[in-house]
This record gives sequence, C-alpha cells and structure tokens, in this order.
Amino acid sequence: MELRDRIRLAQENGLKYIILDDDYRDIVRENCPTQRVYRIMAVKDFVADNKNVTEGRLGGYIASDENLSHEGSCWVWGNSIVMDSATVVENAQVIGDTTRIYDFTHISDEAKVINSVVYGGTSVFGSAQVRDSSIYASSLITNTASVVSTTINKMARIQNSTCLRDSVIGTTKSSGSETIKIMAGDFVDAQIDSQNDFIVIENVGMEKGRLTIYNSQNRVLATRGCL
Repeated sequence: MELRDRIRLAQENGLKYIILDDDYRDIVRENCPTQRVYRIMAVKDFVADNKNVTEGRLGGYIASDENLSHEGSCWVWGNSIVMDSATVVENAQVIGDTTRIYDFTHISDEAKVINSVVYGGTSVFGSAQVRDSSIYASSLITNTASVVSTTINKMARIQNSTCLRDSVIGTTKSSGSETIKIMAGDFVDAQIDSQNDFIVIENVGMEKGRLTIYNSQNRVLATRGCL
C-alpha cells in the first residue's frame, strides 16, 4: 500500500501515527533475541509536551503499536526506543536520542523520561520526570518526583516531591530484596542501600523547610531544597 493511502486509512480510523515499515533498527542486547523497532510518523496535528506535532512529523522507534497509545498526547521523540512490552500512554513523553524503554515498563499520565534507560518493570507516572538516568530494577516513580543523573539498581518507590540528583540507589555492594521507599527528600550525590541510609525532617527552622540527611560516598551529607 502506498504511503499516502496508509495515511488516509489511519486518519479515517482515528489513529495518531503510523509505523514506517522501511525505516527500522535491529536492537541487539546481551542474552536477548534481536528485536526490530520501527520509526513512527504522525498522521494528524496535535500538541505534545507544549510542542506542535504536525502531520508527517517523524517520531522515535517502537516495536509495535502496543508500545504507544493512539489516545492522548503521548509521543516518542527523536531516536528514543520503546520495545518489548513497554507502554507509553495518556500524555506521557519519551524524549531524547539515547532513551531506551524496555521490558514491562509503563510510562503514563504527564510523566517524562529524557535521555534515560528504563526497564525491569518500572512505572513512571504522575508528573514525575526521569532525566539522564538508568533504572535497572522494578521501581515506582510518581507524583512530582525528579530523578536526574541517578542510577537505580534495586527496587525503589520514589514519590511526592522527592529530588534525586547524581545519586545511586543500590550500590554494587548492595544486598537483600528490601524496597527502598523515599517518600520525600532532596538528595545530591547520595548512595542509598537501605532505609537506614537517610532521614528526612520536615518543617525545619522559621521557613519550615525540609532537611535531608543521607549517606554519600565515605561521608554523611545534608541538604535543604533540591540543589
């Protein structure tokens, strides 16, 4: 079928994009079968991440239309890849040339994943943002949490207005299956293996600020605010 006919048919069926069969990449991963992903192209005009996506605009790569919903303003940008059973739905955004979303990862609501690798069944939703990070274990990141330049190697629950920057959750010396639950806090250069590695104190001082005390490499740090 000619491209113009595919576009017309997709528009008649209320679809948001089509998959370009002749624009693909074969993704090779260790201990995994090679998987082919295909470039997407918008077939209607809509607004995603406060940007205009116009008919004919190219997006990133997906393995099938099970990976990206035709509903809402969710979109895969640049050379980002969404594959396996991963899903991007509602108004979520997957951004950047280095973003890779694998396995059973679920990105939804107004969440953004930018230049990051996320797999292992992680869910990112609410208005949470993951940027320049690697998440290798099944985790939950929600509300307005911000995860920047951080590696997560073990199951974690990160929510509310938590800010993680330049940190590691689950170091190479980590052991046990405990889920790290971070309900609040501002962490910069943290190394966290258990609930005993940090404490968050609310309503500190006349400004009623938030004090976060936590382990870093070979020392203990304290922050007030997401620096």
